[in-house]
Amino acid sequence: MLLLIGPFALVFTILLVLAVAAGLLAVFVAVIASPYVLISHLHAHGMVHAKPLAPLHLFRKHRVSSGRPGSPKPKGAS
Repeated sequence: MLLLIGPFALVFTILLVLAVAAGLLAVFVAVIASPYVLISHLHAHGMVHAKPLAPLHLFRKHRVSSGRPGSPKPKGAS
């Protein structure tokens, strides 16, 4: 009976280390994945609304005429 204690302790220790490693891995994956899961859940329910950082009209390109004001020459003619 005493001869079985050593191998049993070794197997028990290995299983315990594997269980702790699996638990730590699960916690690590949950911490890394939780923001992505939360954002995808909020997008699915339409609760995320992006706010523009600046007004859009500041970045629109305004057309500039090719000639002087009142010029009889049409645009694009050379």
